[in-house]
Amino acid sequence: MQYNASKGIGICGVVRRIDALGRVVIPMAYRKQLQLKENQLIEMIATEAEIIIRKKSPKKPVQGALEDLRRSVQNEPTLRDDSQIMQELEKISALIDSAYKG
Repeated sequence: MQYNASKGIGICGVVRRIDALGRVVIPMAYRKQLQLKENQLIEMIATEAEIIIRKKSPKKPVQGALEDLRRSVQNEPTLRDDSQIMQELEKISALIDSAYKG
């Protein structure tokens, strides 16, 4: 088990089976650690090698899009080409435009 001092939590792997409907049970210890409640939204991000599941925070759409872009550029070498970055920036621009129109 690895220990993440900045968050005060341990990180360890758990193996689960996917059922016929594609569902996976998140262990109770993880749900308690992240304070996940029934019917709460979570965010899933797929990369080439993994699926990241995290608690969905109630952020403004633009803030979330900017954070996603920052993470993508830092962590995902496949998103470092200019055309993909420009697509992400266009999405952010559209969110900003819609926020000012609404």
